[in-house]
Amino acid sequence: MAIVYVLIGYLAFNTMIWLVRHLAITKAKRQAMALSSAYPLDRQASTPKVSMLVAARNESANIERCLRSLLAQNYPNLEIIAINDRSDDDTGQIIDRVAAESQGRLTAVHVQEVLAGWLGKPNAMRTGMKHATGELLCFTDADCNFICPDTIGIAVQYAREHNVDLFSVLPVLETSSFWEHVLQPVCSAVMMVWFRPERVNNPRDPRAYANGAFMLFTRECYDAIGGHESARGNVNEDMVFARLVKAKGLRLNVVQNADLYRTRMYENFRATYRGWSRIFYGCFAKLGLVIAAAAMVLLMSILPYLIFVGAAAAAAVQGSEFSTLGWWVLGLSAAAIVAQMSVLTRFYRLTGLAWTRALSYPIGAVVVVFMLISAARKFFGSSIDWRGRQIATGRSAA
Repeated sequence: MAIVYVLIGYLAFNTMIWLVRHLAITKAKRQAMALSSAYPLDRQASTPKVSMLVAARNESANIERCLRSLLAQNYPNLEIIAINDRSDDDTGQIIDRVAAESQGRLTAVHVQEVLAGWLGKPNAMRTGMKHATGELLCFTDADCNFICPDTIGIAVQYAREHNVDLFSVLPVLETSSFWEHVLQPVCSAVMMVWFRPERVNNPRDPRAYANGAFMLFTRECYDAIGGHESARGNVNEDMVFARLVKAKGLRLNVVQNADLYRTRMYENFRATYRGWSRIFYGCFAKLGLVIAAAAMVLLMSILPYLIFVGAAAAAAVQGSEFSTLGWWVLGLSAAAIVAQMSVLTRFYRLTGLAWTRALSYPIGAVVVVFMLISAARKFFGSSIDWRGRQIATGRSAA
């Protein structure tokens, strides 16, 4: 009998938590927290030189689109540096061809070796930085598409107006396959719960986060944290940078974007599963936080469905003998599910997704729990598959 009262209390609490989240969504809509092309750009303002660096390994399917979108930027004082990180495909040739057509606006760099103790991407960026002369340094990924020609100008103006040392603009995620539709919103939601921009942007809050798809540094900040050498052996260099910026008392700012740039992170279930497991491992950084995140998803998102199915099955079997408390459990589990869906449909619309995709959220939540379990295993030595290489983690890396 006691367990029934525990379930009733838990379900009532779960329902209340989901309903309270409506307030957060309303606040986000009212404050228009996403940076967009409608940002009032001052085209008469000074334009400090920006060095834009993009490292690419086996990105022949993406790199040309990325570079063309950067060359189409309206920012007048922009140098673009594309680094081919020992690719086995046509990435290097594509970079060379686009550079030859760029009238000197794009510099092609080819990595020949990786220093001992360095991973490929930090080493590639270190190599590219030898050619960077900008007052501001912007790092991006080869799978990013800058759909707004004023993206760089808007980011620079916003960062300067807010006196930001490291400014990270979160990407709009492109999804095409079934599993991308199911998993990407859930993974992103987990990150936003743990790394809410209002907390990350608070200098008094130690929580730090940045997304490697777009990181705009002042050169002074980049040098102060030790540049890419500080993250030379880390697959999540963006999180290393964010934590160092906060630790040194520098200003970190993260915003979402509506229509400045997009990225398609992964193209199938296997890549999505492995990629997000790696991201969770690097972002949470501590085993306890990974376990807490998995417990949160299980308790807040999945358990009400399991209780509802169990209570409904019991009601069907027992019929008229089903107890009043049992009906309370069934009704409250249904209420928790309805409250969850009412929030998720608004959240999906707010992020530019069809509200109907929220119906797949429970499936995505189950998979995300397994992703977090996979991330937890990495603390005990399970390796990370990164660009075809197995990288030791946890105790194996010691």
